[in-house]
Amino acid sequence: MQREPEYLTRVPLAYFVTSGYGDTDFGGGLDPWHTGSFDLALAMGGIENFNIVLCSSVIPPEAYEIPIEVARPHFRHGAVMEVIMASVNGRAGETVTAGLGRVRVRDRRTGACLGGFAAEYEGHGDAATAASTLRRELEGIALRRYAAAQVDLEYAEPAIASREVQNRHGTAIAALCWLTCSFPQLTEPQRQALRAAEKVDRWPPAPAKR
Repeated sequence: MQREPEYLTRVPLAYFVTSGYGDTDFGGGLDPWHTGSFDLALAMGGIENFNIVLCSSVIPPEAYEIPIEVARPHFRHGAVMEVIMASVNGRAGETVTAGLGRVRVRDRRTGACLGGFAAEYEGHGDAATAASTLRRELEGIALRRYAAAQVDLEYAEPAIASREVQNRHGTAIAALCWLTCSFPQLTEPQRQALRAAEKVDRWPPAPAKR
């Protein structure tokens, strides 16, 4: 019988960056923002009709950024979209600021891209505070993984949404949204190596039958 193909962990590729803000008197319950101002912020950002799944902040070296206008023809209502998202809620009179920054790490000797990272700002400071905080956090993330003398850091312009809430509830978001991904297929030698490493002694022996 022919074996079904096996795949390694999928790799995100094309992405776009967006931001938005929502402000409304609508909303109730323990989280009055979710179905009101947060939904409006998603709509301003152009991603209101996706099922959003949150990811952490690592960007593969082969990933690339495209404008949302280029991505939009490929949107499908109700599709699952994985995002790296900053989101912050506030009440009337408060400033809500969400920021999303990106950095690319290059090998100083070869110029090769080693990968990238995103960072999120969620707070009540102004846009300048968000931008400086993101820069500092991105540098920290990168230099915890790579020696400063061996890499160059390239920073993208951060996406920042910052507003003073006018109504009862306000939400700001900024997000990196993955549009495509690849599924590297497992080779036969890779599959055999993984099977050979199986921990057969991990499980206790089955109890003897009476």
